[in-house]
Order: sequence, then structure tokens, then C-alpha cells
Amino acid sequence: MIKLQKIGKFLLPIIIFLSLTLIVNHAIVTGFTRNIEENDGRLLAWTLAWDDHKILTDPLTIFQANIYYPNTNTLTYSEHGIGISLLALPAYILSNGNPIIGFNFVMLLSYFLNAYFTYLLVKYFTKRRAAGIIAGIIYGFCSYKILNFGHLQNMVIFYMPMLVLLMYKYFDTKKIKFLIGIGLCLLLQSLSSWYHMIFIFLLFGIFGLFFIYMKKLTRKDFIRFGVMLIPVFLVILPFALPYFAFNKENQSAYKIDDLKTYSADFGGYLLPSPNTFLGSQVLPKLGITKKSWWENFNFIGYIALILSIISVVSIKKNEKGKWRVKLDKTKSIFVICGAVFFVLSFGPFLRFNDVTTRIPLPYYLVFKFLTPIRFIRAVARFSTVVFLMISILSGFGYLKLEKKLKKKSLSIVLLALTSIFIMLEYYPFNDYRTFADVSVVPEIYKEVKENSDVKAIAVLPIDVGPFVTTGYIYWAGYHLKPIVNGYSGYEPPTYANYRSLITQFPDSLSLAKLYGIGVTHIVLTPEFKGSLSDTYLTLVKEAEGYKLYKIKDNIKEARFYYDNFETSFSQNFEDLKYINNGTEINHSSENTPITNTSPTDINKQGNFEIVSNNSVNKLSLNFRAFTDKDIIGIECNPNQKYSFKNIPELYLKEPIRLDCNSKDIKITMTSDIFKDRAMITMIALE
Repeated sequence: MIKLQKIGKFLLPIIIFLSLTLIVNHAIVTGFTRNIEENDGRLLAWTLAWDDHKILTDPLTIFQANIYYPNTNTLTYSEHGIGISLLALPAYILSNGNPIIGFNFVMLLSYFLNAYFTYLLVKYFTKRRAAGIIAGIIYGFCSYKILNFGHLQNMVIFYMPMLVLLMYKYFDTKKIKFLIGIGLCLLLQSLSSWYHMIFIFLLFGIFGLFFIYMKKLTRKDFIRFGVMLIPVFLVILPFALPYFAFNKENQSAYKIDDLKTYSADFGGYLLPSPNTFLGSQVLPKLGITKKSWWENFNFIGYIALILSIISVVSIKKNEKGKWRVKLDKTKSIFVICGAVFFVLSFGPFLRFNDVTTRIPLPYYLVFKFLTPIRFIRAVARFSTVVFLMISILSGFGYLKLEKKLKKKSLSIVLLALTSIFIMLEYYPFNDYRTFADVSVVPEIYKEVKENSDVKAIAVLPIDVGPFVTTGYIYWAGYHLKPIVNGYSGYEPPTYANYRSLITQFPDSLSLAKLYGIGVTHIVLTPEFKGSLSDTYLTLVKEAEGYKLYKIKDNIKEARFYYDNFETSFSQNFEDLKYINNGTEINHSSENTPITNTSPTDINKQGNFEIVSNNSVNKLSLNFRAFTDKDIIGIECNPNQKYSFKNIPELYLKEPIRLDCNSKDIKITMTSDIFKDRAMITMIALE
């Protein structure tokens, strides 16, 4: 009987946390192989699938991800998530490489482990399961977790409560196994997210200073920790180096103004989101509202806040009968640590209910002088550790309440009611999360995966919203072939060029450029409304509204791109050259897909001439004008002269495309106000 009671007590928190995990994630529980969060969730599912594929096949090329082709090291454009992928690996293998299985498996696992590891931590402090359960519910199922659903990297943060637990166990016992566990927590959290690497090492440092203050860290311990950290940094370094190189090459660090939208504010901490019962029904009736919730789902919870206050504040009568407020200094480390992360989460300037003030905060100095961490944009995520400290303090506060109860039956009632009311505060009754059904793999993507002729693809339409593109990327985690399309934390400048080019020319002109960079096939989704000529395309397969085309080899004989006015041309235009007279030839930029060419003087005609030993059948170009008096003229031969005014309307709608049938083409430009505002942004010849 005693053994059964022990088993029951052991299973109780597991049953509670599993039940809450299934309730909160009912959509993916009932659609485990079907439903995936359709925005960033699909991007992260691709990340896990790519990582696991490379871990199993060719780990040394893991950063050469298959999006944003033909760019290289494209995994560095966002979090690599390799630590998360290790958790997803068993599910990836058992599902035969299904991206959704790994994502949903880790999502459910993270909710449970966040709660369970916090339970173990607080139970170690309080010696009471009930206190641990309350703390686990707060950390595992707070608004931050539920409403950050698509950001899987924000879920895999259970190494933090485990780190604190192992640090206490080490200093209580001085056993090496706990030191090894600390190192693994630091390593695995760092490999899961660069954001959380910063957070966990700061957490580690704060508690390290605490143990120094408490005179528990000896010289021997200091040496041990140093030895432990060496292999941790040695393992992290190879994964960090590609990001250092990427940052140096692209200058991708964020500016201080970029942090405003992604900083926490007081409203986010104190007001429940509009998806909750309190946020949608109660507070609006009281006239309490908040508009901006981006990265501000940091609602602490009123019960958690009250329990935290109870844990550190006592009101008692002294000998003279007067009420006195007494602070429990034994909880100072949790208050101080929570306060540090709380202040950092506001970013460089104080924010109050959607308003950014000009009151500087400590993160302003951090941002200015610690330049390596300028990759952190969503500083509101410092709240990760705020919630951990709140959950610990709540456990202590709950323990104080429980000790006032005289009957065991009342303890059970208190646990049940407290748990229910906490979840009522956090639970999103108006669930904002949206899911995509990916249970059926489109036949076209099966063909892409299995057809060895497919080397790289572009999916059309390409000029679509980011969360349409994540759908393309998700299937790239299935077929694993290089894809021109992409979406991530960083977008390479060349992608804007390709997107603009393909959007302007959904025909053989853009096919030539794609063919030139190694794209062999085009996938048309059911949403594609343009038309493609079959002169240079072969239909490989059509199914379910999708079409897969192969670009014919004869495209290289049909089209040529006059790219940056270089002199390296295709076989048809080996002798092509230009003659510049009063026209400035500039380099291309991310806003000018191919090149830009501007007049050198105001109101004076500039011209340049294209001469070829082969006849140019068609000329296509884009011209940007600043005023309606800017003029572009094209003369293919004495009988074919074109002149365009009122260019802004024409430029915005579509490029100019003309019949030429000439070996000698003369282009003239006149600029009315600014010589560098009227320009040719693309030239292509057939």
C-alpha cells in the first residue's frame, strides 16, 4: 500500500503536466500528423527536417541549407536549431523524414519538460510536491509559452530550470555528475538558440556570483567549472563561426531603433492578452486596453504575482502590537535575478503600454558596448527567465499558504483551485493560432523529391507574403532540393532581385536567368495566375492544380541578360559591347534588379549604344523616372524609334518590351530634375 502511494505521488505531477499539455495543444494532439502552425511553425519544421537530414547524411554541410538558392550558408540566415533537431531526430527517423512529426513532437515534449523540470527544482527547494506543481504550471503554461506557439525555439527552454537545480545540487553535494549536467544544460541550450545561449549564460553567471557571495564556491570549484566550460565552448565555437562570418560579410546587426517593436512593456506584463477571458471580457469593460501585443505576451498572472509577493513579504505584529512588514532575504537571489532580466526585457528605453519613452535603461549600455550581442532583436524574450523566477517564488508563496491549512483534504482543494485559476488566467479561449493541413504531400513535391533530373527549383508565384512562402519552405523540408524561394530572419539582397525579375517576367526571360544560376525546374502552385510559354519549358507533371516544368536547354540560345554591363556574354553575343556617351554606368543594388544607368547631366540627352554581331530580336528594359518629364528613347533602326514619357505609371505597371530586329540599338535618356533619379534598372536582350 505504501509503495502504491509513492508511485501515485510520483505520477501525479506527470499526469497533471501531460494533461495540461494535451489540453493546451489540442489542435496538434488531434491532428498530430496533419496540423502545423502555419506561419513560423512551418519555417521551423523545415529547419528541423533539414538539420536532421544533414545530421544523418552529411553533417559537415549542414549550413548549406536548400533555401535562397543559389546563396550559400543560408542556415545562418536564422537560428540553426541544431540542439532542437537532436530532440526531434527520433521522430524524424521513425516518420521517414516527415517534417511535421518532428516539430509537433518537440512542441509537446517542451511543454511537458518546461513544467516538469521546474517542478523538480521547486520540489527540491520546498520538499513539497504541491508547491512544485504550482511552479511547474506557471512556468510551463504561462501566456508566454502558449502564445509564442509558432516559435519553437522559445519553447525549448527547459534547460534553464534544470541548470539552477543542478547548480544547487552541486554546491550541496560537490558531486561531479551535477557539474557535468550543468555543462550539458549550457551546451544544449546554446545549440538550441543563440538568444537563449545569452540568457542561460547570464543566468549561470548571476547564480555563480550568488554562490561566491554565499562562500560556497571554493578555489577547487572554480577550477572545476573552468575545466567544464572549456569543452562547452569548444563544441559551441564551430556552430558560431559561420554566424561570425555571416555578420561580418552582411553587417546584419540590428540598430537600436529596431528593438522598439520587439521590447517588452509594463502592459504586456500586467495585462492578459485579448485571447484570454480576462483580456477579452473583463478588462475592456473596465476601460483597460492595450493595442500592441507583438512580442508582448508576457502576462505574469495575478495569482503568480500574488504568490510571489507572499513568498518574500510577511506582515506580522511585533511585541508592541504594531503591524510590521518583513522581507524574506533568503529569496533575494530569485528576486534579483528576475529583476535583472525584467529590466533587460524592456530594451534600451522604458516602454509603458505601447509607448516607448526616452528614458534610457541598462540595455542601452549593453547594446552600445557589447556589440557581439546586437543580433538580439526581440529583447522582450529576456522574460523567459523572469517567468522562471516568478514560478520559483510562487512555489515558495504557495508553500506558506499551504502551511496555514490544518487538514490534508483542504490542501488538495487548495492545489486544485489554485491550478484551475492559474490556467483560467493563461488559457486562450479565443485561440489566435492558425494551422495548416499538411497531411497530404502534393504529388508534384513527390515528383520533385524522386526525380533525379530536378537539381533546383523556383516556386511561382514568388512575390507573395512571408507566410505563404513558409508553405513553400515547409515542402522543401520534404523534398530537400534547392529552392530559390526563402523566408527567414535575414533576406539576402539577391533574393529581392530574383523576386522582382521573376514577378516582372513570368516567362522565358526570367527562365534564362534562372537557368543561368542552375535552376532546372519550375513549380507552379494553384495560386499562380500568369502564363508561361512552352517554347522553353517541358511539362513534367500536372496534379492537384500544381504544375512541374523543366527548363529546356535551348533557353541559353534564346535569351541573354545584359548584366551589370559586364563583357562576359553568351555564345550568341560574344562580341556584344556598349558605347557610353553622356550616360553614367552604375553598379546594381538590391533595389535595382540588374543594373542602373543614369544620365550624367540635367536636361541634356545622354545615350549609349548596344552593338552586336547578331541581330537582337527583342529588347526589354525597366526605366525608373522621378517626374513625368523624364524621357527614354530607343532606336533600333531608322524605322523603329520609340519614345516614352510619363514613365512613373509605366514603370510601376510593367517593363518596356519592344521588337527590335537590329544589331545596333541606341538608347537615350533625359532627366528633368535629378540625374541620379531617372535610370534604367534592367536590360535584357533576345
